[in-house]
Amino acid sequence: MKVYQRIRDLREDADLFQEDVARILGCPPRTYGDYELGQTDIPVDRLICLAKFYQTTTDHLLGLTRVREQPNNWKSSPQLRIRGLRKAAGFTQAKLAKAIHCSQNNYCNYELENRKIPTKVLISLAQLHNTTTDYLLGLSDEREKPE
Repeated sequence: MKVYQRIRDLREDADLFQEDVARILGCPPRTYGDYELGQTDIPVDRLICLAKFYQTTTDHLLGLTRVREQPNNWKSSPQLRIRGLRKAAGFTQAKLAKAIHCSQNNYCNYELENRKIPTKVLISLAQLHNTTTDYLLGLSDEREKPE
């Protein structure tokens, strides 16, 4: 399954056009179309907006789980949890950056929230820490991945 196939499936199930979802996200229809095709990485803030719109988890949107559950405990002011997980796992920023194939400078900026974390990096971090993207984003306190 392509990473963003699920957002297309959800849009079609809701009988929406790309233009409709683009309007919800506040982006041009062409940009949204590129998201569905996997040609452009979906910014995390738009990924969260889609998850809330479709009432599902970011893991479900990204194809990391088949479970389509409605989050019932999303936090109103999420806070990125990647620093705490890195430290708990005993990684330095350099070691973790190498493990997910990005520069230490970029990773440091993700931790400090000086730079938006790319969706592909988010997926790599969730897989490395064996947790959900919702947990990493601070949207949920549920750390365990659903089957």
